[in-house]
Amino acid sequence: MTSTDPDDLYDLDDVPASGPSRWAWRHADPGTAAALWLDLIDWVNWIVPRYELTGEAATIPPCWYRHPVAVEELTALMSAWQAAYHGKPQAPRDDLITWHDRWFWPSIDRLQTRAGWRSCIDGNSHQERKLRRWTPDPHMTSFVAQGPGPPHDPTV
Repeated sequence: MTSTDPDDLYDLDDVPASGPSRWAWRHADPGTAAALWLDLIDWVNWIVPRYELTGEAATIPPCWYRHPVAVEELTALMSAWQAAYHGKPQAPRDDLITWHDRWFWPSIDRLQTRAGWRSCIDGNSHQERKLRRWTPDPHMTSFVAQGPGPPHDPTV
């Protein structure tokens, strides 16, 4: 049996020393984003019927790609799946079951509450979420400039 240490599940020699991974949407140029979309759509289109993710308890609706949380989580899940299923296939290993136990089912469960698609599932079509506008606190820069370290609680 192989180690269950996550660092042992991946060939870290293949990871570039610096720079974002190819799965980092935030840093993806248009070509990288287009390729990542193709990979992700293909993978989700395979995984939904494979794991029967169309039921009451665990669902990925057809509009998943319109939910940023789902796109990020499913990208991470696909990346972990690729690491588990595309490495040294000749060696005995437990990373396949680890992927299911540690990554797949917890991620699917989390998506049910975090992706914001409950109304899409209930209404059988995509429903835009009403999100509050978020802007950074204008005082953040001056606060950070006051000194190193996180803030502390003066009552402690």
